[in-house]
Amino acid sequence: MKLYRETTSWTTPNHTYLLNDSKQYMHGYIKLGSADVQLFKAPIRFDTRGRTFQFVSEYNQDAAESTVAVVTVTGSKGDKYYVTLDDSAASCSCTGFKYRGECKHIALAREGLIYV
Repeated sequence: MKLYRETTSWTTPNHTYLLNDSKQYMHGYIKLGSADVQLFKAPIRFDTRGRTFQFVSEYNQDAAESTVAVVTVTGSKGDKYYVTLDDSAASCSCTGFKYRGECKHIALAREGLIYV
């Protein structure tokens, strides 16, 4: 399963969803501004038509005791990036992380300076 941050532009808040690989079933979600993964007893059929998503990270069900947090960080030029922090790893949606595997946004989120 994978965590996807919804990026659809509308008036309701966008959350992060725990979806299967085909994005047809939702197994849980992380409410915007929260670090708690809310898991469902059974997967719910999920319709992605008309919605946009950004891959955040893989989700390991066996590591349920780990804490996962998705933090929105505003970059130096005003762009928003999504930092995923858990007990063992971190990832960011910026291009710097894609090329180097580390970025200043992760450092800011780890220091607790930026939380939305």
